[in-house]
Amino acid sequence: MALTYEQGVQASQAFLSKSACYPGYRYVLSEGSAVTEGWIFRWQFARLDGQPLAAERDHEVLRNQGYYIVSATDGSIRGVTWKEMFDRKIIPPRRKQGRD
Repeated sequence: MALTYEQGVQASQAFLSKSACYPGYRYVLSEGSAVTEGWIFRWQFARLDGQPLAAERDHEVLRNQGYYIVSATDGSIRGVTWKEMFDRKIIPPRRKQGRD
């Protein structure tokens, strides 16, 4: 039997609670979006000191906000590669640097 969205969220919360995060940060559950296999969630972070994330100060964490998928079949979780993010049109392809 397929999992409900709520069960997918519970699997995501359990996964995040066991995952190592950058020192000084914690993972924050994002809202999932339906995909063929289940739901896709974005890695989101919060500072442990309660300060809002700022591009200049927190650039290392902000540039690593990828995605993961929770399977609706069994609740298993897998990361989404950069290529898959491009293929799914989650993020646009990078433009070539330099002269054309």
